[in-house]
Amino acid sequence: MKLSHNTASLALWKVWKRFRPCQSWPILPIPFLALVFWIGLRTSVGPSRVIPRALFHLRANVDNSTWEKLGDVVGRVYNLPPLYGIEKRPHLVSKCGKYPALVDLSFSNVYWQVFHSSDGTFYLYSAFFDNRTLTRPGPSVRILGMADRIKPAVRTHCQLWYEGQGTPVVAKVVEYRHLVIGASDNKRKGTLQSYLLQCVIPESHRQRVPQSVSLVEGRCDRSTNNLRVVHNPLPEGEKSNFAVCVKGMDFDEDISLRMVEWFELLFLLGADKVFVYDLGIHPNISKILKHYESKGKVDVRSLTLPGEQPTARGLVRRYLQSQDFQQAAK
Repeated sequence: MKLSHNTASLALWKVWKRFRPCQSWPILPIPFLALVFWIGLRTSVGPSRVIPRALFHLRANVDNSTWEKLGDVVGRVYNLPPLYGIEKRPHLVSKCGKYPALVDLSFSNVYWQVFHSSDGTFYLYSAFFDNRTLTRPGPSVRILGMADRIKPAVRTHCQLWYEGQGTPVVAKVVEYRHLVIGASDNKRKGTLQSYLLQCVIPESHRQRVPQSVSLVEGRCDRSTNNLRVVHNPLPEGEKSNFAVCVKGMDFDEDISLRMVEWFELLFLLGADKVFVYDLGIHPNISKILKHYESKGKVDVRSLTLPGEQPTARGLVRRYLQSQDFQQAAK
């Protein structure tokens, strides 16, 4: 049943006359406005169920975009093997150890993978293939990381993972090279030390580059780390002159103009590329780095401090300034 406009107006007027003499003004508008709304629904649209149905079927403005692809997530943590970016990897049987799943990896402060040994903890940052002709005793995989020991004595091994092989090629770690110049400045028990580990690739695989490497104690232990092995060979016949590697930058002040001068001087002196590690820098410096990175002259990597060291912007610089080895380096 649908009321006409005249009928509705008459009904509204009768209700108004009935309630006006006996109701105070503050109470009257509530039933009156409710009645006006009800009459409006019945007279202006048609069937009474049209608008209520629309009201109860409202759709929220929800973001229905899909999740970020796994490959993009893995790509941001640049020491992870690209194999982790594949949703369905082929299952390969292993006779020694097991290729660690992505969820089995142990991380510290985003960019460091953790290896707990029987004598100390290692924080692993990156790995690369070294087949330089002067490298002794032969082609090797080198792992850059830190350990809470001044002179690690634990015997460790590298599990080298090759494409299409489920069983790793195992190589012993032959060297823990301490990277701090003037090591006496930082010889305190429990203080993290920088090391470059070397694993010599067995003769049977020296012509192949492993996809990744895991650091373990026993030869066939299950690993909690798996680093992508970096190998960027130059085209045959070409050789770069030299590159410059800068320690982690944590500048709060804007020194972008000085950075431009320094970069241009390095390139005039023949540097092919500058590798920069960002611990937390001024936004204007970031713009300068992105400019040179777009030209292929600078490689920028985000960096954090491993372990229990601070990572919050503003705390890192104060922490590093408080360390004896940082003061000695200035």
